[in-house]
Amino acid sequence: MKIICPTAFALVAGLCLLLSIVPQNYGELSVKTAQAEDEVVLKIGFVDRIDSLNPLMGLTDASFIFYGLVYDALLGAGNDLEATPNLATDCWIVPETDSEMILSGEPCGSVWQYNITQNAIWHDGTPFTAEDVAWNINLHAEYYDAMWAFQP
Repeated sequence: MKIICPTAFALVAGLCLLLSIVPQNYGELSVKTAQAEDEVVLKIGFVDRIDSLNPLMGLTDASFIFYGLVYDALLGAGNDLEATPNLATDCWIVPETDSEMILSGEPCGSVWQYNITQNAIWHDGTPFTAEDVAWNINLHAEYYDAMWAFQP
């Protein structure tokens, strides 16, 4: 019986270990790496579940954090909490001296006008319009009480 040198045994064991972790599709691995360099993906995990993708239905804090990250607002808030453009480029309160405002009978300060950005689109490529803004505001106004009835 021959005695195997410990150095030779360690060398063979190390080589077997090294060959066992090298992928069999080594060429494909380098192609995927090259493609991955061109594409940047940011994945963010979150411990809680969101209970609804619909902002009118969400109840949990996690849902509202999600809404803030996914859905754009008409205006944002700057460092000094001043209104900053987002989907609306600017906005103003219709003055109480405006003839349409006087005829409408609405209280002063209750009617706002917005200029909507021209380059925004929905996820399906449909242009974002003033009618979309009006529809969303009217929907939220209709269900305002229900939206706040179940807030945690």
